[in-house]
Amino acid sequence: MSEPSTWQAIGWLAVALFSLAGGINQVTKLVDRWRGHPPAETLKASADELTRRVSALEENAQEAMERRRAMHGKIDAVESKVRADVKQDLGNVYERLNSVSQSIAGLARDTEHYSRQMAHIEAKLDRLIERSHS
Repeated sequence: MSEPSTWQAIGWLAVALFSLAGGINQVTKLVDRWRGHPPAETLKASADELTRRVSALEENAQEAMERRRAMHGKIDAVESKVRADVKQDLGNVYERLNSVSQSIAGLARDTEHYSRQMAHIEAKLDRLIERSHS
């Protein structure tokens, strides 16, 4: 056998290392397949899909927040209008109650006045009846 030259030895060594790396790569792929791990290309596609879905969810969440803010604005506007209407209605009720209260007070005064007049008339009648019997 002839003596290998240094370059030949380096070449055979490179071929052996390259073959060894390829073999290790094949063995790791086989082990991953047996363990149920998806290939790296699938993981990359899944990661891209996940990134796309997260972006879509963030956009949807942003739109939902904007719709929520708009809805709260509408609710606040309606609430303000209802408060103003209730305040005005309460003012009207208080005015009517005050009017009724004043009317009742007037009726009470008139009733007392009429009661005094009746008592005065009864007293006069009693005196007239006494005079006519005497």
